[in-house]
Amino acid sequence: MNWEHIKADWDDVKGKVKSKWGKLTDNDVMLIDGKWDQLVGKLRHHYGYDKDRAEREVDAFLNEGEGSRTAARSYDAAAARAASDKKRTEKLAAEAEKALESPEGDGLREAERRGKAAKHG
Repeated sequence: MNWEHIKADWDDVKGKVKSKWGKLTDNDVMLIDGKWDQLVGKLRHHYGYDKDRAEREVDAFLNEGEGSRTAARSYDAAAARAASDKKRTEKLAAEAEKALESPEGDGLREAERRGKAAKHG
């Protein structure tokens, strides 16, 4: 996650910020309003961190759960591929059904019947 995402989703993220750094007040979170430098400053104030430590804390927060987000993106991609495959399968099934309805369909059904008979017989 990058800070642009944090800024854009601040309403969703601020609860996580408050949970992570419990000394931050509701007013602090409101004033931070998705601003990286404001969060760093509030951490320095409430926790006594030096600038480097506060920046490391914020950077670590940004990277938390990155594995989960990567897994979610992989899942979403796989779901999209599955949906695409399903559409392709449905299209092929419709084409097969259409072929069976054609004059050549009788020959196809006879070939299928013989194949099943040979397999089981």
